[in-house]
Amino acid sequence: MGDDPTIMDLSSEDRLRVSAWRQSCPMPGKVSGQYGLEWTRRRYDECDFVFKSIICETASRVNPELYNLLVSSTVRLPDEPVGYFEPGTVPESHFSEMSPLSTLWGYALPRVFIEIAGRGDGRTAERYFQAMDTVEKVAKVSKDPIELLARLSEAAYESGVDPKEILGHTLEPGILKEENCRTMYREVIAALREKAPRLWAYYESLSSGERGKAGILPNPI
Repeated sequence: MGDDPTIMDLSSEDRLRVSAWRQSCPMPGKVSGQYGLEWTRRRYDECDFVFKSIICETASRVNPELYNLLVSSTVRLPDEPVGYFEPGTVPESHFSEMSPLSTLWGYALPRVFIEIAGRGDGRTAERYFQAMDTVEKVAKVSKDPIELLARLSEAAYESGVDPKEILGHTLEPGILKEENCRTMYREVIAALREKAPRLWAYYESLSSGERGKAGILPNPI
């Protein structure tokens, strides 16, 4: 990522820390312990690229007001202090605000894009361009990042992506533990009800146990 070759001189562990910092992940040790160091680093790097070079770049062209919100931090609410993080993984500002990629929408947007584009052997050039076209289409009509996430999630569902995969990103329960952003989750749920009615209907068709097993927020907040 980028054009600085000195990153290749770092150890695998330090390269992971660099990627985790740029992706605003406060728990890289836990994630890499579950999925492996190399997979985790590559996942961080791809999500970082998609968010900044595709989603934000597209918004800057078609909806500058949305772009400004995508690249702006969100002030933490007084009754929603920061949640879990590993020592040395967050800046001092993390205690008072969420950087774009710390938010629920910042986490989910690139991952939903990747689901549309395809993962592993399922990725094709056609699907990737379809994902880029979809981002442009929904970015033009979204007033803020939460609406963008809801619209992109519905578009992913309509394109045939497994709804459990989509909801596992859009309503990822782990971000709630890390960021304690309960109000933001409520706002995302409200946006899903309005802008992603088919996907939300699928969510409601699942029991809380089925949601939890699939890595989805078990119950609306």
